[in-house]
Amino acid sequence: MAATVTGCARAFITLVDDQRSFWKSCIAVDATGAGQWQNPVSESFCYFLVGLAGERFTVEDAADDPRARDHPSVGPMKIGTWAG
Repeated sequence: MAATVTGCARAFITLVDDQRSFWKSCIAVDATGAGQWQNPVSESFCYFLVGLAGERFTVEDAADDPRARDHPSVGPMKIGTWAG
């Protein structure tokens, strides 16, 4: 549904705790099974949301945005636009 609503080829619905980011649902991702549907929260864009008290965080072009361009997931995950 997230991919359909946004028109994106890939989409994630993610749950986050203090140590990991777990993809509850994802589409068009080369990962099989729940064991691969997670990463340390420090490698997830979700950590940008911590401390925002429910405010939105949107990145139009992760490779060009100064807040996100050096994030370790931008290249390997091919992150373009991100919203949380």
